[in-house]
Formats: sequence, C-alpha cells, structure tokens
Amino acid sequence: MTGLLKVGVAFVFLFSSYSALNAEETQFALLDKAGRQQRRADRRNEKFPNAESTKQQSPASKASGQQPAAVAPALNPAVHFSFPFAPRGLDLKTTLRQVDRALTLYSQHYLRADTASPWEVVHGLLGLGADFRLFPDGNSTEPSLKALDWLFSGARYGGAAAFERTAWGARGRPYEPHGRAYVDGMEGHPNQFFGYLSELDLPLSKELWALDGNRWVTVTIQDLVNDAKAQVGSNPTKREPYELTWTLWGLSHYLAPAERWTNYNNQDWNVAGILAKELDAPIVGVTSCGGTHRAYAIAYALERQVLRYGSVAPGIYEKADRYVAQKVSQLKDFQNDDGSLSANYFFGPGMADSWAKRLASNGHQLEFLMRALKPAALDQEWVRRAAYTVAVDLETTQKNKLSLGAVYHAVHALRLYKAKLATLSQAEIQLH
Repeated sequence: MTGLLKVGVAFVFLFSSYSALNAEETQFALLDKAGRQQRRADRRNEKFPNAESTKQQSPASKASGQQPAAVAPALNPAVHFSFPFAPRGLDLKTTLRQVDRALTLYSQHYLRADTASPWEVVHGLLGLGADFRLFPDGNSTEPSLKALDWLFSGARYGGAAAFERTAWGARGRPYEPHGRAYVDGMEGHPNQFFGYLSELDLPLSKELWALDGNRWVTVTIQDLVNDAKAQVGSNPTKREPYELTWTLWGLSHYLAPAERWTNYNNQDWNVAGILAKELDAPIVGVTSCGGTHRAYAIAYALERQVLRYGSVAPGIYEKADRYVAQKVSQLKDFQNDDGSLSANYFFGPGMADSWAKRLASNGHQLEFLMRALKPAALDQEWVRRAAYTVAVDLETTQKNKLSLGAVYHAVHALRLYKAKLATLSQAEIQLH
C-alpha cells in the first residue's frame, strides 16, 4: 500500500510539474534527459568498444588523411550511425578547402526543366544564387537555361502555374492540402517563394508571369510585396494561428521596419510587428525544420535593420538580438562530439540515425548560424567544425537521393560562410 501511495504522489508531482511548464520547456527537458543518457552510453561504448566494429572513411577524410570515425557498435543502431568526423583543432584553411570542394561539386548540380518543380528550383536559387542553371530537357548536355528565367516565364508543374495573380498582387501558388510541398511542387508556407527569392535582391520592378484565372499576366516583385502585406496575419494553419516566417523574411528585405500598412482585414501592420509575432511564436514542436526557418527569419530581419540604421534599434529589435544570441548558444551547447549540430535542433542534444536526418538538421542549423553570427565569430573552432561536417556530408552524399530542400539549405549555409569570411581581413581572422 505504501508503494502505491508513493507512486500516486510521484504521479501527482509529475503531472503538476508538467502542467507548470509550457510545451517547449517540457519537450526540452525530456530530450535533454535523453541526451544525457545517450552521452553516458557513448562513453561506455568508448571505454568498452564492440570488437566487431569497423572503420569507414568518407571521400573527404581519405583525401585529407584524417582519422575516420568508428562505425558505432551494433548494440544501438537506431541511435548510432557512421558519419564523418571533424577533428579537434581543425584550422580555417582545412575547413575552407573542404567547403570549396562541396561548393564546386554543387555548382554543377543541375536540375531538368521538364521534371523539376518550382519548389525545388526556388530552393536551388536560394542555395546557389541567381546563376543557378537547368538542363532544358533530358536530351540536353548543357545547362543552358537560367533557373530564374524558367521560374519567371510561366513555369508549370503538374499542370499548375508557379505564381498566381491575386486581388492584391501576386504570390507563389500554395500547395494542395492533400500533399506536401516538395511532392506537390509549390509553396509549402505562405510567401515561401517570396521569402527565399528576396535573398537574390531582385529589383521591385523585376517582371514575372503569373496565372490570372485562365490567362497569363505580367506581374512584378512589387506585386509579391503587395500581396504579402495585404494577406499578412490571415493565413491560419492547423499548427499555427499565424505563419509569418517567410513573410517576415521577404518584407524585412524590402521594407523599413516602421513602414505601416493596413491588410485586407483593416488591421495595422509593420515589419517590426511581424517580428514581434515571430518572437512570441513557439519554435519547438510546431514550426518546420526544427524551428530553424523561424530563427533564421528573425536573424535576417535583425541583420536588415542593422544594415539600414547601423545599430540594433531599441525595443523589439533588442529582444530579437537576445533571442538570436540565445539560439546560437543552444546550438553550441548541443553540438555533437563529431562536430555536427544536434539532430534535435533547438530541442536538445542528439545524433542522427540516417543521412537524411543528418543533412537536414546539420545544414538547416548551420544556415541559421551563418545569418546569426557576426563575420569575426565564424572562425571559432566549434563553427569551423560545424561547417566542415556540412561540407563533408554534402560531398559524401552527392549521389544519394536526399531531399533537395535539405541539400540546398546546406549549400546556402556554406555560401554564406564563405561570403561572410571574405569580409574579414587576415588580421581579424588571426584574432579569433
């Protein structure tokens, strides 16, 4: 009876503790506990290795002569997996050499215009920039078609147009409710195409074709901006009352933070107000890709504000600055021993159990870090190791059939890494 009483008391305590925490804190606590248990298991396996474990080298580690990572003991295959290892003490020169190898490979990563979806091509443009090219068809031997020209000249997929005219302007076509964006080939989130394309810094007068009922019309980037402004806050989903991540991403590029407008529901908005909503929105268990897109859009909006005015504005942008610093600190704390970033994103520590999970989590988080960190911070060892693992992962999996979304976000992260480092002098690099 005493035992049952103890169990009952424990249950009440657990339930009350659970109720006192919000969903994010509860999930964080559980995953953190799981991460601690896993690290203890890792240490036991290192002390008493499985005699039958073998070693396997990635192409990059073979070329550099570095020690390969051990294949994990077969005792727990669901958690352990054989991945490349970023050595301790990794220097910037070695890191950049591997980053260059990956970027060179993927600069020749061409899709076919007759089979690619707008969702894939927009991700390719984010990853590789406006020079990203396509093979016109399966018989082509030269990638002679600019991806942006294809996308803006009436691209179709599955009979649907990539962009559509609206009452307020134009937008990327939302994917059908029955499927997923990467299957349906269209936008997976409100203003996803607009958000990603904003990083190309296209002029507002840039023209593209959109379908207006049954006829093609010419619209501009300004029309994408106008539609995003008009429909802001009016796109509830099953997961979120607001899904403003890509709207913030795009509008923060083109609009000043305080510029005000009224949406089609007669609600007053500005970019700072969208940022405030995103800062208050949950990041764990709700938004896509482990919350990295939301964190990235917040970091992007903050960076754009600083570029406009030279410093972090008081108020909501100070809050965003603290938010971004906290997320960076979490990713550093959760970094795996092999140099990769946690498969559990901002939730807690964790190793991936497949290449698909590894590349998706590692690449998306590095992409956020590359937007969040100042250039001088990119030469810290933990950042070098993270960038190195993403670069090796891309090279190792170049022939694997992995999500092009994950691939291109990882490529984008490496391009940002190189671009930001290029702004530093040699003296600044040596200081860090």
